[in-house]
Amino acid sequence: MSTDPALWTDSYDLSRAERVVALTREGRERAFAVGAQVRHGAPVRALLALVTAGGSGALTRRDGARLYLTDLGRLGALVWGYLGELGLTVRTGEQHHETVALTDAGRAAVARGYAEQESLLERCRRAASTKA
Repeated sequence: MSTDPALWTDSYDLSRAERVVALTREGRERAFAVGAQVRHGAPVRALLALVTAGGSGALTRRDGARLYLTDLGRLGALVWGYLGELGLTVRTGEQHHETVALTDAGRAAVARGYAEQESLLERCRRAASTKA
């Protein structure tokens, strides 16, 4: 992955008297996709949402006779199907109460995604120091 300037920002923190390099949202998402080996976009957001939810969560919730999608469910069946085909998530439950959870492979993919974010950030810091 390149250190394209669109993937990071470079600023100076006056309070700490130091240069600060940070990944942009696009940079974080692309790096995570490369590390986790998933498509960029919705699959990355779905994996990160599942991690934030503690590794598993409901896709639907029932309120009386009504069935509602949860935040995870709103990410879409296609995304969960794609991640399931890769072996990163597993869906369980009935039609009216489906849940999704990370598999061991999914947890490993998330760890690789975070590692790639750190790697890209370090490369961007080196690029920023040579730019100055």
